[in-house]
Amino acid sequence: MYKYIVRDTVEEKILKLQAAKRELSEELISSDDGFIKQLTREDLELLFAATHSNGRE
Repeated sequence: MYKYIVRDTVEEKILKLQAAKRELSEELISSDDGFIKQLTREDLELLFAATHSNGRE
């Protein structure tokens, strides 16, 4: 299957951004000294805590 992407379009920018995010996430998660492996339980709870738009939980 082939996919044609027109240069300098929103679609091309989105695809490039997705590729960059994929590479970054793989680097952060898979490396031995990756950022994810250094997070504490408290860090994760803070990152995933549900907050409202006014900043309150």
